[in-house]
Amino acid sequence: MTHFDEMSCLLYLDGQLDSLKTKELELHVRSCGPCRSLLAALQRESALLHQAMVEEEESVPARLLAPPGREAMPWFWIGSFGLAVLGALTVWTQVIEPWQNNLSQAGFGGGNMLAMLFFSGVFWKGWSEMAILATGLAALTLAAPFVFLLWRKRRHLKPVALVMCGLALLLVFPSGANAAEIIKGESYTLAEGETLKNDLVVLSGTIEIVGTLDGDLIAFGESVDVKGRVTGDVLVFAKRLTVSGTVDGSLRSFANSATISGQVTRGVTAFLETLEVTKEARLGRGAMLFGDSLRMSGRIERDLMLFGKRVSLDGFVGGNFYMRGDTLRIGSGSEILGTAKYQGRKEPEVAASAKLASPLEKIASDRKPAYLTFGFYWDRALGYASILGLGIVIFLISPRAFRDVTRSARRPGSALGILVLLVVPVAACVACLTLVGFALGMVSMVLWTILIYVAQIYVGSALGEMMLGKSNTKAGTIGRLAAGLAVIRILNAVRVLLLPGLGFWLLFWIIIASWGLGAITVALYEQLRWKPTPPAAMAAPGIPVSQ
Repeated sequence: MTHFDEMSCLLYLDGQLDSLKTKELELHVRSCGPCRSLLAALQRESALLHQAMVEEEESVPARLLAPPGREAMPWFWIGSFGLAVLGALTVWTQVIEPWQNNLSQAGFGGGNMLAMLFFSGVFWKGWSEMAILATGLAALTLAAPFVFLLWRKRRHLKPVALVMCGLALLLVFPSGANAAEIIKGESYTLAEGETLKNDLVVLSGTIEIVGTLDGDLIAFGESVDVKGRVTGDVLVFAKRLTVSGTVDGSLRSFANSATISGQVTRGVTAFLETLEVTKEARLGRGAMLFGDSLRMSGRIERDLMLFGKRVSLDGFVGGNFYMRGDTLRIGSGSEILGTAKYQGRKEPEVAASAKLASPLEKIASDRKPAYLTFGFYWDRALGYASILGLGIVIFLISPRAFRDVTRSARRPGSALGILVLLVVPVAACVACLTLVGFALGMVSMVLWTILIYVAQIYVGSALGEMMLGKSNTKAGTIGRLAAGLAVIRILNAVRVLLLPGLGFWLLFWIIIASWGLGAITVALYEQLRWKPTPPAAMAAPGIPVSQ
């Protein structure tokens, strides 16, 4: 008997076999068991293959069916500069201005303290214009939430337009650029008779200015000696400083020891260990000095303020005199035309022949405790309201970024903030040693200072969530922020009462600042790091069922 092959059976199942062969195969299968089994097996295989090749209907993902939403405004980046300026102004109004008022009440006259310390011709010539611009930017930042509500329904507003508007505002305030000559080496000497008409930045071991410098001087070295003339301001970071020449501007110094025997036309501000102002010295304006041992024998035309352990005065003071420290000795050659005040633990020694316009007033060290005064609570309430208002502005501008940083503050990685707190100023100082990196280093220090102040906002928000739990509503988040900041302020007040002193103050705020900086760093890392796109899910292939 002749059997049919598989190809003939497949053609039969597909309906492609001619009619004669079809009738012959059907008659043969009725009487042939093997061919009938072969035909049944091929029929089952064809059915399974057809079922596997037919796609099942799959549901469309919900994210594809949802209507397209509007892309969120990158307010976190657009408002970052404005928030930085707002934080700087907050620090100014809450920290520096009260200190300035206290100094004025103590008898230390003068103009703007920040300009006197840093911006009087050394770092920035147009500080007054910059202050106006900073105030305007801070006002715009405060108005940002209301502007956002007005622009919310606009469909074609682009963040690029906002950035361009900000650049246009900056162009309204042009400022001139002054190039400074930067010199590095083991030693530097401006020879006698030589005149340099430019600002000078020197990084050297030994620095001598014997000639004439027609500009400002910024010196970093082991020994700095000004024997000639500097027509501008002088800023010195050195181990030893000697000024026997003439400085037409102001003198600011951070040194281990200093001797002034020449003439300084404007004011003097110095942070040092020992200082001697000889009888030949002439200071045209006031002086504010911080040190361990201070000996003043020269002529000071205006106010004199001293903070030191041991102070000896044997010269002329044309304005008011204030000293705070351990011991004070006023010699026979002293003359003070204004008021004289002293605050210290030991009784001052005043020579009988000293000429004082009014008797020396000794301020008692055991005055009323701060917590018994109204100003103690008023200052803390003002500081709390200020930081809370700044935190609310930051949250309203970018709620998502605010919650991300708050969430990062509750992670162990935020402990790395102590590295940011210590490394950034070191890196900024290193950058300042180069011409290209000087501006970058200064900007980094300013932003680092502002972030230290802002860090307590995120720490307060994290503490609020730890106490009251998380919240997804605006009112709940603001409430937790207020509660957390209140805890920080209360702990600080308790610290003032129980552990007064600069060391405990630094320790407390170092903990808060490092915690907050760590949270900001972790959040930025999570936001900026590269995240691979997960592969699309594939449908599982069909599994044949055995018959």
